[in-house]
Amino acid sequence: MPHMHWHVIGPGLPPPRRQPSAPPGVGWRFEGHVVPQVVRAGSGPFDALSDRAKHVLALAQDEAQRLSHGHIGTEHLLPALVRDSDSPPGKALAEAGVTLAWSRAAAERAVPGGGTPPSQQTLTPRMKRILELATRLAGEGRPAGRGHMLMALIDDEGGVEVGMLRELGVDLARLRARTLELMQQ
Repeated sequence: MPHMHWHVIGPGLPPPRRQPSAPPGVGWRFEGHVVPQVVRAGSGPFDALSDRAKHVLALAQDEAQRLSHGHIGTEHLLPALVRDSDSPPGKALAEAGVTLAWSRAAAERAVPGGGTPPSQQTLTPRMKRILELATRLAGEGRPAGRGHMLMALIDDEGGVEVGMLRELGVDLARLRARTLELMQQ
């Protein structure tokens, strides 16, 4: 995999793959969000994600904004996956007893919110690593989906959200297996 240079300009996430490219700094509309131009050597960093996975990232952005965070991190991804309740990871998390209220409270305990919402949000290095791992889990030439994102969180093991899930008593191996099972249905 070639070395990737990530830089998100302004608040938000990249455009869906179907959209033509825009001049630097020009925003897009996606799922009700203004989405900035993303700069990367080669193709966009989110080109390897499915549209549904991009929707989950938009939900994670909402969670970060709710907490007035200047970053979009993995602690925002867990509540976003729970919010996407009809998806394989959303169903698997619900079956494991993970609720939106609990995941939001755990995210706020992990990284307390600020006062004024930031004008810019960027992905944390760990979130970038999770997205790269999700892409690898999807396999060559296949877009990474929502289930790949949850499995990447579980596989990475060192993050805040893994501790959050363990705190709740979630069996991570079982959660991963159930997510994979639901993805194959």
